[in-house]
Amino acid sequence: MALLPFIILLAMIVWQLISYNYYSGLPQPNQILFMAFSIIFAIAALFYRNANGELKNYLERVISPFRKHMIAISCILIGGVHFISALGDESVFVQMGFMILILAFYETSSMAIDFYPHYSNGMIETTKGTVQRLLANQAGRLGMVFALSVIMLYLSLMVIVGFTGPFSVAFLAALMILAIAFMTMVRRL
Repeated sequence: MALLPFIILLAMIVWQLISYNYYSGLPQPNQILFMAFSIIFAIAALFYRNANGELKNYLERVISPFRKHMIAISCILIGGVHFISALGDESVFVQMGFMILILAFYETSSMAIDFYPHYSNGMIETTKGTVQRLLANQAGRLGMVFALSVIMLYLSLMVIVGFTGPFSVAFLAALMILAIAFMTMVRRL
């Protein structure tokens, strides 16, 4: 389950490298360093489990409460590298696609971190139906968050791109606040 968010992160890095190479040439060393830190944080948050040895066990206990924070730092690093380097070059709607990938990475990582105790060694045996219900719950939550996030991103881009009247801006702001409320409600299910 942790492999999916890692594949999404690698897709974002490939997108960044191709995009930057297309618009500006070879990536700068600081961009490569930020992308490497993003990969390191993601690997530590997603894959560093069941360590053997006293020091490795201690490091796992230190990392464990901060796994989601490490994923958030990884999102900020890769998003910052992409959006700062592609500022003014890429279309706004193409950048919206990259933002959706960042959301996919964060949400699938959160699901993998939350779901790990249900299938890890040493836990109580679960039935097939329990695992299916957990997966259906996670998939439903992920689908709702993506749908609402895409709607919010599209509405915010339409505010930036074309709607300038006070009524339309207020109406779209109200819709965005409603989408945020629904996202909060869905995440608490």
